[in-house]
Amino acid sequence: MKCDRVRYHLSAYLDGVIEKSDRRRVEEHLAGCAGCRALAEELGRNIEQCRSLPELAPPPGFRQRVERAVQAAGADRPEAGWLRLSRRWGDLRGKRAAAVVAGVALLFLVAGIAFDERVPWPTAPGLPRVTDAVGEEGEVAPAVAQEPAKAVAPGAPVPPRDEAFGAQVAGQLTLMPRDRKIIQNADLEVAVTDFRRSFQEIVGLTEVAGGFVESSNFWQGEGESRGGSLRLRVPQENFIDLLTRIEEQGQVLQKSIHGQDVTQAYVDIDARLRALRVQEERLLLILGRANTVGEVLQVEAERTRVRAEIESLTAMLQQYDRMVSFSTIAVNLVPPREVPPPPAGDLWGRLRDAFLRSLRWLAYLGERALLGLFALAPAIVLGGATYLGVRGYLRRRRA
Repeated sequence: MKCDRVRYHLSAYLDGVIEKSDRRRVEEHLAGCAGCRALAEELGRNIEQCRSLPELAPPPGFRQRVERAVQAAGADRPEAGWLRLSRRWGDLRGKRAAAVVAGVALLFLVAGIAFDERVPWPTAPGLPRVTDAVGEEGEVAPAVAQEPAKAVAPGAPVPPRDEAFGAQVAGQLTLMPRDRKIIQNADLEVAVTDFRRSFQEIVGLTEVAGGFVESSNFWQGEGESRGGSLRLRVPQENFIDLLTRIEEQGQVLQKSIHGQDVTQAYVDIDARLRALRVQEERLLLILGRANTVGEVLQVEAERTRVRAEIESLTAMLQQYDRMVSFSTIAVNLVPPREVPPPPAGDLWGRLRDAFLRSLRWLAYLGERALLGLFALAPAIVLGGATYLGVRGYLRRRRA
């Protein structure tokens, strides 16, 4: 701390009202500066002399006369500009705080919706709706909503699709190039009136598409209600076509198409496999030049290890090829759901439903705001650290 800054803080230092950080710097400076130390001692003596003076009582009515004089002088003079600004700032301080809180909450809400990958963005009218669905391991693959197709009897050949369907498939192929490895899966829940007929038609459509039924089960409910589920494996090129035809069996209650992009993992395994095969060829050459039994055993042990890794990686590539070439469709067939309309005069029921809907809406807003807070957390931390750093630097520079 420089001499001028120390002399500025001397009065507060001697009165004991200086901050701890400034007190330490003043004491360090006084220990090494004779001039400032002498000034501090002189100022300290003056303070002690002033404190030793006797206290004098003001004459009667002195306080009232001073207050009347101050009020009279203030009535004759216009209010200072800084005072008007200070008063206005005090009036607006509560409003400003409320506006800041509302703005921050709105920012978190907008950021939560923007960073939530589950919220689909609207597309232009007339174009196929493209949504992103999350796969099993967090990979994202595009899914294209298809238009319903015409019904096809079991055993009939798969007819060519119309131009609209061709445009949708072309868009999907643009999103998923042929050289990529995409594992496509779908979950579908359909309400059907005739379970046996729908079950047989889905099995027939699967066989026509070149697929097969991996597993199936059914259950018997009350009365004539029946339901069941099927797990279908179908070639990837017929995946969307078969999915559309299954939707025609009844009312679609739930549908999700998700995929997993394993291209990078496939390429990495293939590169490791190529390197291991080259290593195996070199070991065979070394084995032919081995002269002792120990060298032969050592090379054979390494070759066995390399061969085991080659077989393991080859099996992984084959498994990926099977999963990519055949997509999986999980179909759940359920009876139609009949929801009775609420009674016209049930006022309390409607009030209860409105209250529950508002609670769900508030929960949705809270979830979006929390998501936005976590999404903006890196920016908030970085901005706060920058502000504290600049503030500390300016304080040290003033000192």
